Amino acid sequence: MKRSHLAKLFSTFGIVLIVISLNTFIASQGEHAIFDIPLISDERPAMSFFGLLMGSVLLFLMSIAGFLYARRTTGKWPARIPAVWLQGLNPNAIESKVFQAAILFLFVAVPLACFIHFINIVWISKLCVLGSSAEPVPVSSSWFGGIPGADNQIRLVANLSQEDKCAGGIQVFPGWEFSLLWLSTGISLIMTLLFLVQIVHPAQTRRRGES
Repeated sequence: MKRSHLAKLFSTFGIVLIVISLNTFIASQGEHAIFDIPLISDERPAMSFFGLLMGSVLLFLMSIAGFLYARRTTGKWPARIPAVWLQGLNPNAIESKVFQAAILFLFVAVPLACFIHFINIVWISKLCVLGSSAEPVPVSSSWFGGIPGADNQIRLVANLSQEDKCAGGIQVFPGWEFSLLWLSTGISLIMTLLFLVQIVHPAQTRRRGES
């Protein structure tokens, strides 16, 4: 795959990532989403769960495309960041450095900040058994073991009052599903770190025939 292909993949995954991250973040604050894209759920725990899951996949794909691009590129650090929208940037120009730094901030720093927000919302949310009036249990202490003796769907919800029965939210599967969520998030962060390291410490040689 040529560097031009990697740059297109980086741009595509990055744009979708920032749209989903910001859209979900704003909606989770109780505001109207700025992009005309319907969310999977209107409840904060559910939208944060899906935002984190989809975002981690997109971040991994974007970072691996950026990592390969940076690994196959020599020169100063702005040249090792895939160009988004603009082609043929002069890496020595000050405006090019500012633009590339802004792209890195938007595509990496902003989604990571949103991830922290999503993780916090999911972590302080509750698990309950559908239709039950029993007190819900915190995700923070039950994400792996779930609810012992549950005889119906386990739902991810916000905090419930004592009078409310478990309803709404989304069905989750404590154990494997939450483990998958934390694992995908961790892997995406590791791949992002490798991408950033590759920008700072470039490969010594460039493969011939790639452009």
